[in-house]
Amino acid sequence: MATGRPTASQKSSKASIRRAEIVSAATRLFIEKGYAATSVQDIAEAVGLLKGSLFYYISGKEDLLYAVLEGMLATSQADIEKLSALEIQPLEKVRRIAEAHVRYVLANRDQATVFFRDFRSLSEERGKEIAAERENYARRFTDVLREAQDDGAVCPDIDIRLASGSLLGMLNMVHEWYPHADERHVNRLAEEIGDLVVASLRCDPATHQPGHRGRESGEP
Repeated sequence: MATGRPTASQKSSKASIRRAEIVSAATRLFIEKGYAATSVQDIAEAVGLLKGSLFYYISGKEDLLYAVLEGMLATSQADIEKLSALEIQPLEKVRRIAEAHVRYVLANRDQATVFFRDFRSLSEERGKEIAAERENYARRFTDVLREAQDDGAVCPDIDIRLASGSLLGMLNMVHEWYPHADERHVNRLAEEIGDLVVASLRCDPATHQPGHRGRESGEP
């Protein structure tokens, strides 16, 4: 006989939904006021809770910053693992990863802003966790670039580690300067950046000459 009482699963689901609302509200406040200037009281008021009630969902403000950062990285890592496993030409993998990266950053503009602006506000332990996850993503991207170079599609003159860091720096910052958020504009930008990334790396093994990417003056 049904009692009308919520089950443990239902309670857990409701708590998860409520916590997601809190993370979303905190993200907006971190954007508006900055992480340091945002108080737990601010967050509680934004979601219509008493300050004490908020601690049912979090142990402190840092939990929310960590949730934003870890969520961004978890999704990004899943995306790059899926794309790098595709049975396609390695340089095409690079293109698709670059395009997916742009789309994800622009679809999560606020989270990306918090990520790159407030990362250093984490405690030492959590900061190391996030740094390790960032390094895992960068390492996977570097591996795909190296795979494309080994395949002959990327110029052998290119230093893959430098290229990886430079490209990721560009991809990470698109939310800082690109003003549009609608799907049409975002897709166009993603495709153009994908083309740019591929063009900057591509080389024809049949016509390659060592040093051909150097300055016209002959300087290294």
